[in-house]
Amino acid sequence: MTEEPKKKSDWKKYESFVSTLGKWAWIIILINAFSTFIFGIWVLAWGGRFWWLWAGGVAYGIWLIACAVLIAFLAFFIVKPRFSDKCASKDWDYIFNDVLVIGNARIPWMLIIGIILEIFGLWAWGGLAVLIPMIILLAAGPKPYKWKK
Repeated sequence: MTEEPKKKSDWKKYESFVSTLGKWAWIIILINAFSTFIFGIWVLAWGGRFWWLWAGGVAYGIWLIACAVLIAFLAFFIVKPRFSDKCASKDWDYIFNDVLVIGNARIPWMLIIGIILEIFGLWAWGGLAVLIPMIILLAAGPKPYKWKK
């Protein structure tokens, strides 16, 4: 007979923070996307004003706008339904079992998406709203995370 793993004693003091930050993560990411989009437009507007910045400025502005669209898409269609709603309802089992399996390794999708958001969010705070709750869940969550299948 197998017993259910016991909750870690530290989890209770982190649970409210993880739930709240995870619940609002998609909004934080949208703010990051909006600010990146505005900055991209600014770069496009001013990058072409100076001939030595024109090519790099235009390319960088387009890159910023593309990144903003991508992270807004991820916020609406992946982070909100898959992570934020689950953190709000404290469905930790779902988050622990929503994994990418590579060989014997189980990598949480929340961790993968958080890293993608950090890269395309220009290393800003948007991805941290996903990464911080996931790291706390992995380190001090309600039960130990199983990295191997």
